[in-house]
Amino acid sequence: MDALSFLLKSIIFHKTVFSKRVVIMSKVKVLCKWDDSGYEKKLDKLISIVKDSKFVCTKCGRTANDKKYLCKAVKIN
Repeated sequence: MDALSFLLKSIIFHKTVFSKRVVIMSKVKVLCKWDDSGYEKKLDKLISIVKDSKFVCTKCGRTANDKKYLCKAVKIN
């Protein structure tokens, strides 16, 4: 395989991996957007998100253990 072919395959591979990461990350619905029915339906998930909270949302005041679950997360000291 010549250098150009290797480079092109590497670019295509990285683009595919990056695209998959973006899709996976976009499936996480922030806690701030959950409606009232979301709490009852996903109580186990809610407990796992808020247990040992390290972040707070400055918009709504909700807390989570990872900033990906909040729309405007700030680390709790």
